[in-house]
Amino acid sequence: MSFVLTEVIHIISTIDDLLSMSERPCPINTSTGYDEDDDEAIFIDFAFALKNGIAKVRIYDSVGFLIYTSQSGEILKNIEFDDREISETNGSFKKALKQIRDFDRQQTSTAKSTHAPIDRASFGLAEVN
Repeated sequence: MSFVLTEVIHIISTIDDLLSMSERPCPINTSTGYDEDDDEAIFIDFAFALKNGIAKVRIYDSVGFLIYTSQSGEILKNIEFDDREISETNGSFKKALKQIRDFDRQQTSTAKSTHAPIDRASFGLAEVN
């Protein structure tokens, strides 16, 4: 089996629906390429930002992957799906997408804090003992 155009369109539509419900809708970036190890392993990527990371759907001829990376580009989760029952709620693509969404919700944006002392007098505040 292999992915057909209608299944790829359904994947894009599903991603678009997900993004339209997010706090800040973002574009879906599309690219194509091939694996460096295997010139015949051609793929298409659909990358989009989630709240705490970046998701990428990579589709080969008969297998796909949902890859979740941190904002710095580190791969944190990689889930394989196949071309069966793409449009079904319990199909492997939608199950993988749900796992990626749930994983993103578990991630926290960690802002680096500085523990520099505050000059309270410059703000007109009294010193604290």
